[in-house]
Amino acid sequence: MSPARLHHRQNCWIRSVDKLGLERVHPQRATVTARTTVIQKRYEALERTDQGLQIGTRLAEARQRYLSARDGLLAARGDDEQVRLRADAFQALTRDYIVAADAMVAWQLERQKALGAEVERRIEQAHQKAREAPSFRAGRQSAGSRSEPLAGWSSFLWHG
Repeated sequence: MSPARLHHRQNCWIRSVDKLGLERVHPQRATVTARTTVIQKRYEALERTDQGLQIGTRLAEARQRYLSARDGLLAARGDDEQVRLRADAFQALTRDYIVAADAMVAWQLERQKALGAEVERRIEQAHQKAREAPSFRAGRQSAGSRSEPLAGWSSFLWHG
């Protein structure tokens, strides 16, 4: 998301907090936050690589700072001065959270590409071993000798 678009969305969100209250804009806020926490804990339990754990920790810390700032901004609603004071910090923390989430997604994509390449390499190795096996070569030779008369016969039938 471009910085200008992000800034616009944040300003809209901040104005909605000040005028409408977040619950009217996003009534399932608590449910989404709780579900994200469950997913985050599940990820922490499943991830085993150092890099994945580091990126996950960075994302979790950015999320905690974001949630704290969001709660502070929500607590300040109705007080225009407090909302303005907290808005810049909230915008910076939102950007940090998005950057951390993007880093997680980019790392996951790279990991999936590497895993996919490894699977392809192993499949090709297995195919190569099968092609080099004596039983495979013997089967190809016998199939070739059996199929040649049939190939000639079928061309006779078709062109005949």
